[in-house]
Amino acid sequence: MSLFAWKSDYSVGNAQIDLQHKQLFRMAGELHSAMVNGRGTEVVEGLLDQLVAYTCHHFASEERLMKESGYPDYAQHHASHEKLSGEVREFQVRVKARKVAVTLEMMRFLRDWLDHHIRGADKKVGAHLKARLTAGVQR
Repeated sequence: MSLFAWKSDYSVGNAQIDLQHKQLFRMAGELHSAMVNGRGTEVVEGLLDQLVAYTCHHFASEERLMKESGYPDYAQHHASHEKLSGEVREFQVRVKARKVAVTLEMMRFLRDWLDHHIRGADKKVGAHLKARLTAGVQR
């Protein structure tokens, strides 16, 4: 079983964010599967590159929604995205330089970060967006 199984309680109640989160889980699951099954370094690196690029796209999209809706904890949420992005990019550089490999420990870190971030910070964003929609405010 993959470390990256989507659970319904990950839903934040915003279709766009939920769809992107599902895509992140799918991509992370592919990377985990490739690593566990000993697929070639190039395959694992390619999947890691795709996951990193999509994560950056997702963070930008989510942050745009937060800005447009006047989300009050934007700065803190953005900072958590920046911290993970920096860590993942550093890891990506180290993988490409063959200084480190994608490991189960790294995959568990990513899963735990996603789990904690989605169930905590992203749920708050979803509730904010829903409240704005319910109040008749766009976005």
